[in-house]
Amino acid sequence: MEKPINPEQYLVGPGDQFLVNVISSENIANYTLTVSPTGEILIPSVGIVQVNGQTLSNATKKIKIAIQSLNNSAKIYIILSEIREFKVKVIGHLKNPGFYTVTPVSRVSDLYEEILHKLQSESSAYQNDDQNDDQNDDQNDDQNDDQSLYPEMSRRNIEIFRNEISIPVDLLKFGSTGNDNNNPYLQQGDVVRVPLKEHLVRI
Repeated sequence: MEKPINPEQYLVGPGDQFLVNVISSENIANYTLTVSPTGEILIPSVGIVQVNGQTLSNATKKIKIAIQSLNNSAKIYIILSEIREFKVKVIGHLKNPGFYTVTPVSRVSDLYEEILHKLQSESSAYQNDDQNDDQNDDQNDDQNDDQSLYPEMSRRNIEIFRNEISIPVDLLKFGSTGNDNNNPYLQQGDVVRVPLKEHLVRI
């Protein structure tokens, strides 16, 4: 994590885990509550609270209100103890498109490095296999074809498709300006398009 989570921005979803401490005149209760795949939290002796898509601030308020409905005088403390993982779809003219595992605090740059690392690992494994094969000439030709088919990925023209909206991502501009708008956080349901470099200008 680059910095503490902002409760007003973090969106709760399936897999997030909460620690809940309830102090009343009768006893002290501690609960570990995990958001279900349907986006709900089951609070013992209280019931079900829907928190999917809520900000962390709103979700904790809803949990507190549900508990206080049974014990208005209780003191309630809630923290987010573990953040979830989810998959985003990566498309484009890539050698390794598909689904990649991220978290709500992963940025596009984190995903880009993961794609690049996987590509380099596969390329290294291919080269090792190539060296151990007797038909070196044929396989070197195949490797050259493979490199021409999958050149370097673009950092400037990445797109996020989110709720039928296209969000442009420019990692090069993010690196030069530090503006987070050019390197946003990923959300559940995102589709990320990573194209290849097309136009190169050198001086």
